[in-house]
Amino acid sequence: MLRLSLLISLLCLAGALRAGEVQPELLTAIADDKVGMEERDAAVKALAATHEGGLKLIELAKADKIADELKSSAAMACAGSDFEDVRTGAAKVMTMPKSKDGTPLPAIKKLVEMKGDATRGKAVFSNASAANCVSCHQLGPLGRQVGPPLDTIGEKPKDVLYETILTPSAAIQHGFETYLIKTKAGKVFTGILVDENDEKLTLRDVQGEYQEIPAGDVAKKIHQNQSLMPEGLCATMSIQDLVDLVEFLSKQKVQ
Repeated sequence: MLRLSLLISLLCLAGALRAGEVQPELLTAIADDKVGMEERDAAVKALAATHEGGLKLIELAKADKIADELKSSAAMACAGSDFEDVRTGAAKVMTMPKSKDGTPLPAIKKLVEMKGDATRGKAVFSNASAANCVSCHQLGPLGRQVGPPLDTIGEKPKDVLYETILTPSAAIQHGFETYLIKTKAGKVFTGILVDENDEKLTLRDVQGEYQEIPAGDVAKKIHQNQSLMPEGLCATMSIQDLVDLVEFLSKQKVQ
């Protein structure tokens, strides 16, 4: 409930930003690593949607005061700004995610306008030597279940699909949060928490393997802001591969 109320507050604050006022609550959310990534990412987007907010993000980037996990989101949001001085200023101090050949990605709204091929996108989805989506996601008979199944992912608009791929930690689906478990013996396990009771705790790791840890052996259980889905997947694809992949995913809807 707290997460939802904060997101609503951020959207309301964005309206105040349009009047030229940078709200300190947005800056606080960005800087506080105890705030969930979804809220921090929403704060970045709320700032970047306005002129004064975009300039403030550039100022923070110059001072290296944007956390690593938010830098890509800030760069992409500013690249899509309606204000030329925000776009050009951000390009000088923020690094856009890059494709396989090292070309910086265009803004998401430009990616959305590009034409993709769903057949080629299916090949990208299944390519184990590139993005390797099938290693963690199920889509019909393809893949395996580590992260969320994607059979109805196309119900989301394309801009959200791009954001999910490019900044996976910004919107982790409920039930797929990552935890780090440290045992009293010093062993460390990381994965999605799939079950917990008085006797044991069960994680599913990035290989899809289940790790059962006796409850009495757990020394620390730490919720992670980072998704098991790695950042930088775009570096395994060309820009056209990425566009084709999103075109393929956009076709996966409720039958």
